[in-house]
Amino acid sequence: IDKNFNYWYVGVGVKYNISSLYKTNKSLSRSKYTIRRNIEQYDDAKEQTGLAVRAGHIRYLESFAELHTQKKSVELANQNYAVISNRYKNDMALITDMLDASNSKLAAELQLVNAQINTVYNYYKLLYISGTL
Repeated sequence: IDKNFNYWYVGVGVKYNISSLYKTNKSLSRSKYTIRRNIEQYDDAKEQTGLAVRAGHIRYLESFAELHTQKKSVELANQNYAVISNRYKNDMALITDMLDASNSKLAAELQLVNAQINTVYNYYKLLYISGTL
């Protein structure tokens, strides 16, 4: 046996899994589907937020209209109470008429306060929905 021979081997090893050709296409299509689904979810959330802000703004404007209406109602109830009170002092109205005028005045004032509270509530709800609160 000749021990003076030196064998030098140089090589390159290439290993490739053939099944990855099929798996790559599936994972690529799955990734594309996931991206598309996330974009659709983002667009849906954006649209829902926009709709909620618009609805909140409309409710806020409606509460101002309701507040204006209730102010006019209180003004009319005060005028009615003054007329009935004047008639009652001149013995031209009954005590029940005076009580009815007083009750309608009190109810109108209560509805005015409720309208003011509703306006403030809708304002803060609009701030909450828009994300500034």
